[in-house]
Amino acid sequence: MYLCKDFTGAYLAAEREEGVSDDLPQILYLLTETLDALYSQVRLFPAEWAVHPSASTASIGGAGALTIQISLSPSRFALLRSAISLAGDIELILRALLGLNLGRIREAIQAMKVQADRFRGIRNYFAHINERLLDPAGRHGVSGTHISPCGVSYTEVVSGGMHLVVSGNCVYYTEENELKEVDVSRESFIALLHSARQLYETCVGHQRWLGTKDFPDFSSFYEFRETLFKPRVERSATGKLTWNWRA
Repeated sequence: MYLCKDFTGAYLAAEREEGVSDDLPQILYLLTETLDALYSQVRLFPAEWAVHPSASTASIGGAGALTIQISLSPSRFALLRSAISLAGDIELILRALLGLNLGRIREAIQAMKVQADRFRGIRNYFAHINERLLDPAGRHGVSGTHISPCGVSYTEVVSGGMHLVVSGNCVYYTEENELKEVDVSRESFIALLHSARQLYETCVGHQRWLGTKDFPDFSSFYEFRETLFKPRVERSATGKLTWNWRA
């Protein structure tokens, strides 16, 4: 179930009298639309993106060593990229909101920002992929001995080594002479969606709503059950068996 769009009404009507920003209704609307868009993608996630580590375990040395391994079908890669991009958009919207007078929902927005921040690094990585590819020897790569959980290891002579690997439910990459990884599982994105609970409950619990409108419990939104994601085996037009992870 997607988030209802009118839950902020009473709160905003009251808080405007307290001086909250006039832009708040429109930005909150954009936030809920983006949350719902992310949920539409997360519902289609596989249980695991890459079943086995896909990167070579060989040691890498030299200057500007580059390893890119994304063992996903085009549709799955598009799904993953869409979710990462939307999560990054949510972080930017929350950042904009924190620059406004939010009244009593500031704490709720801050809590959401903590969850969204987990995806900020990988979103920026893809958004500025040209900088990473053209200048791995700069601040985007690593130098010296490093061993990544995805199987890529660098020797002491490496300079500007860079990798981008999808393995299991993580994306592994390099940035600022560090090995980075981000959890891109269903559960990880669902945690971001569920972080909207405090915002929702603060708004619908406002005294101006009491006795005038019934809102569903937040638990009915962004539902996450394993039964939603049980795969079906389907046969393509060419006779190939494929897994369909759609709910």
